Amino acid sequence: MNATRSVAFLLILSTLFISLAFVSAPPILATSEQSDSPNEIQNAEQQFREAFAAVREAEAAGAEENQIAALVERLNLALNLMEQAKQGYAQGNSTNTDEAVAQATYLCNQLKGEANQLRDAALTSSHHNKILLFSMVPVAALIVTLCVHYGLKMWRRSDVERVMKMEIREK
Repeated sequence: MNATRSVAFLLILSTLFISLAFVSAPPILATSEQSDSPNEIQNAEQQFREAFAAVREAEAAGAEENQIAALVERLNLALNLMEQAKQGYAQGNSTNTDEAVAQATYLCNQLKGEANQLRDAALTSSHHNKILLFSMVPVAALIVTLCVHYGLKMWRRSDVERVMKMEIREK
């Protein structure tokens, strides 16, 4: 009888633990949708921050204003898409959320690439301008030196000629 009681007790105890495990565990489908959407939204926000930083670097490197303005407009579009994704997630609309997140992520990746290209082009242009400036300074200095030298030489020659043309007068 003792063995029967202990087996019954173990059976009841194991049934209780198993039922608690099933009750406390969230459903698999709800967990995957709920956990993926916030992660995707966070990933899109991280991509947005990186794209924003890339646009700022391109602007700091000296990219043209109209090109930066176009990138900023597209950054605003990506930000609007992320807001739509957050609203869709809050309303439980996973289709719109996933679509908006995918578009925002794709747009941010494109923006990062374009901003990096603009930054590189601006840095290359700036580098070429510096090289041109540093190579033109000695040439300009040489031209100024030659002009001053020959200008002084002509002025001195005209002084000498003027003195040579003077006549001596008696008083």
